[in-house]
Amino acid sequence: MKIPKIVFLMPVLLIIIFSGVRQGTADSFPPLPEALDALQSDAAVTVTEVTVPEWPAGSNFYFSFEPTAPGATIGLIIYPGALVDPRSYAPAAHAIAAQGYVTVIVKMIDDLALGASVERATKIINDYPAIEKWAIGGHSMGGFGACAYTKNHTENIDGVVLWAAYPSNLARLDDKIIKAISIYGTNDGLFTPDELEESRTHLPPYTQWAPIDGGNHTQFGWYDTSPDPVQPGDNPATITRETQQNIIVQGSADFLNNFNLCPNDPNNDYDNDAVCGDVDNCPNKPNQGQEDTYPPAGNGLGDACECEGNFNCSADQDVDGSDAALFKTDFGRNSFNRKCVATDICNGDFSCDGDVDGTDAALFKLDFGRNQFNNPCPACVGGGAWCGY
Repeated sequence: MKIPKIVFLMPVLLIIIFSGVRQGTADSFPPLPEALDALQSDAAVTVTEVTVPEWPAGSNFYFSFEPTAPGATIGLIIYPGALVDPRSYAPAAHAIAAQGYVTVIVKMIDDLALGASVERATKIINDYPAIEKWAIGGHSMGGFGACAYTKNHTENIDGVVLWAAYPSNLARLDDKIIKAISIYGTNDGLFTPDELEESRTHLPPYTQWAPIDGGNHTQFGWYDTSPDPVQPGDNPATITRETQQNIIVQGSADFLNNFNLCPNDPNNDYDNDAVCGDVDNCPNKPNQGQEDTYPPAGNGLGDACECEGNFNCSADQDVDGSDAALFKTDFGRNSFNRKCVATDICNGDFSCDGDVDGTDAALFKLDFGRNQFNNPCPACVGGGAWCGY
């Protein structure tokens, strides 16, 4: 079978999209002095360059930043941007580790988060069995690689941290139950507004969006773009690199801290409504007030999650034609025409007032079309059990 040419072009296109094209050299952007300084251990963080013999020579290592204070249980894996020396992210990794999180920068083959490099997070996770929750992320193409890894390894990853990056349709995560944050600069010339909007449909619905006013693409790391002030295709920033880095570090650390908030919730308050999923009556939709007014007596399922029109809820998770037929059969019943009562229940008396009218039809219409691929219905009760006549 002939493989479409676009498959072979994809790595080149991704390099252009995420990093720009370097003119006159294929070498990666080298680290600035501040980055090299951050590779030194201090009282708060131990920095180690770890060799991985099974990885190809020249790219067989990663940098570990471990808090010296004991008890770290949350970690962050960072994939570098395309054609950027991984040491360029040492200042951010060091600062995040100082706040109590094991942070690892992974060297990529040819400094590109593509192909076999994408799978390197598994080695890191295996090397740190004490870490209970892992987030993975990266800058630019590194963020794409992090999403690609997560797409195939949700059993290993609890969160995604994107720095001026997006998954594209190739590594979309919108169907995954996972927390995510997208941190981006408003002056970025490589991560465009159109790509930002596209990423909203490719990331989980409760992704946090964190713009950095005046930040650009280049200042997500500490790498040398001389003689140019920024990497090709980027715009000048209107804030200093130090200011942008402080925002990146704090936003990332605050995101990691979310995993401390709900120790008994395996999905870590996925819907970000400040109610832990193990006690949330609608864990996948924000409902901080926990409203439970349907049916009138309540049923322990939040209004935000109700799926009133799923009459055969013991058999499926959808509202389809079979439910519509049942609703149509009872539509129009009222006090003068076979009122809904315990001995003759109605399909569709959602307000439990004894009839099936236009108000009930409007509620049914809202849920019609829900299925296992499109906002599936949760466990439910229907008919007489719904109203308790």
